[in-house]
This record gives sequence, C-alpha cells and structure tokens, in this order.
Amino acid sequence: DIKGVVAIPQENIETNSWLTYGISAGGIFLVAGILLLLWHRHHRKNTPAERALRQLAELEQSALLESGDTHIFYCCLTDIIRHYIEGRFGYRAPKQTTTEFLSAVQRENLLCEEHRAPLQGFLQVADMVKFARHNPSRAEADAAIDKAREFIQGTADESNNTTDSVKEQVAA
Repeated sequence: DIKGVVAIPQENIETNSWLTYGISAGGIFLVAGILLLLWHRHHRKNTPAERALRQLAELEQSALLESGDTHIFYCCLTDIIRHYIEGRFGYRAPKQTTTEFLSAVQRENLLCEEHRAPLQGFLQVADMVKFARHNPSRAEADAAIDKAREFIQGTADESNNTTDSVKEQVAA
C-alpha cells in the first residue's frame, strides 16, 4: 500500500545564476540612479536670484496689467523683491514698512549706493500705487519690472564677484 520515496528525474541544465543576478542587480541600480538624478533635478535648490527672476517672468506673463489690477501687480512685484532681499541678504524685508526697510538698509549698509537709490525709487512708486491710488501706465509698469530685474541681476552678480574675490584671496 505505502510505497517509499519516489525520485523525480530532473534535467541537468547548466545555468549561470550569477549572470542573471548580476544583470538584475545592475538594472535595479541603473533605474535607481536615473530616478535619483531626476528627483535631484526636480528638487534642486534655486538661488534667491533664480527664484526671483522666475517669479518676475511669471508676473510679467500674468494678465494683471491687462485686466487693470495694477494694485495687485505692484503688491506682487514688491513681495518678490522683498523676499529676494530676505533670501539674498538674510534681512527680514517682508516684515517691515518701506520707510523702516530703507532706513535699515542705509543704516546697516546692506546695499551699495548704486543699488540702494534705484530700489528706493522703485519702492516709493510701488507704495504710491498701493496706498495713494496712483495708476501708472503700462510703460511705467514694464519699467518697474525692468528695474526689479536689473536690481536682482546686479546684486546677484555682486555676490558672485565677492565670492570670486574671496577665492582669489584664499588662493594667494
């Protein structure tokens, strides 16, 4: 009734399992590397200047001026500049009035005169729009964006020049 163990014949196939495992592991590492690279590019930290310039371009493309929302346009524009200053110089510009901010910039020498004077004029015009119901033309609004862009590029270049001069001093 009960029989012993029955042996099942197996075919002798020589397989190189190490080759299969190696190719599989290599494929997994390749996919993981590509995913890590894509994630890093997507989550790369932008400099304050890159972020501000991107925001200025988005504001410029918005339809705020066409729809007559100059007040909102100038609020967004000054917010971009104030957050740029906070990110670039570490100064809490968004939390202050224009007068407080400009006096602090002068008192603490955050900016050179070359950048301080245009910034002061720009912020005062923006305050006129925001608080005194000044209604600038489209050309004035475009000029304001250009001034903001020049300010950002000028102060971002200034940091690069400062970094280069520090590197030269260290190398010497």
